[in-house]
Amino acid sequence: MTAARQADRLVLPRAVTGVRVDHALRPGDGGDRIAFRADFDPVPGGKGKGFTVRVESAAGGGPVPAPLRSALIKAVREAWEDDYPRGPGYRTLVTIGGVEWSLSGDPLESRVVREAAGPAADEVLRVLPEDVPPTPVGRPALPRPPLPPRALRGVHVRYILQGACGPFAVTWTDVEPLPDGAGADDLVLVDDLPEETAQDGSFPEKSGPLPEEYREAFFTGMREAMERKGRGRPPFAVRVVLRDAVWHLVDSSEHGFRLAGVYTVLETLACFKEGRDPRPAGRRSPGIPGDPGGIPPMPRTRRRP
Repeated sequence: MTAARQADRLVLPRAVTGVRVDHALRPGDGGDRIAFRADFDPVPGGKGKGFTVRVESAAGGGPVPAPLRSALIKAVREAWEDDYPRGPGYRTLVTIGGVEWSLSGDPLESRVVREAAGPAADEVLRVLPEDVPPTPVGRPALPRPPLPPRALRGVHVRYILQGACGPFAVTWTDVEPLPDGAGADDLVLVDDLPEETAQDGSFPEKSGPLPEEYREAFFTGMREAMERKGRGRPPFAVRVVLRDAVWHLVDSSEHGFRLAGVYTVLETLACFKEGRDPRPAGRRSPGIPGDPGGIPPMPRTRRRP
């Protein structure tokens, strides 16, 4: 971040202390866990850096290993500077202590460390305007979420910013209540893509299977956005079915499909809140036409000549 960007930050309106985070992956995803306490204190203008993260001690007073300390600092910083709306940039000192962990790999590559930071940042932004104390966040701290009010068919996202090699990602997704008999699961991600998906917006002239890395990126964006919106668990217990996609041989990327997953979550939660059907969602470059007729049909429904 540039010095000018640091200076542009607003001072955090008040201290928010004692944010408790206890986050863990599902047993099927490895069961890694991270827990810590975070204090967010204002940094007056002109003093120190605009945003600083300091990791003090492990639970019991021992040191936090350097790789884990670096991973926590990176995760908290990125949670406040993510590429979808989070809130203003505040001049803040974040102090992390009481760290407990059970990790199976390199902390700098740890998914559970990365995911734990988002709910912590969201909790601070939630309580700031209400002037109330924070509540614990993270998967073990929360009960299984309720079922959504209804199923949604054809949640459609177009994330197309062409002109400098993308990104280019177009998706159709169904979101359904997760049956009570599904055990402790609160989010099930299902691949129901056809064997051939459209390339470059042309079908069936140009088609092929959606690359595996794009499918995984879409589901990663959905999972991370769902868990952040729900303070560590999805706000609703849902089954998400990826039904179709359009991709570009040159302009598509994992980044674009991850953001398509994020926008799918934002549109899904807006539909639940407003009691409406899905509308086209996402972002487009100014020169790219939209969908004036609403959500277009999935390419898989078009007949071959």
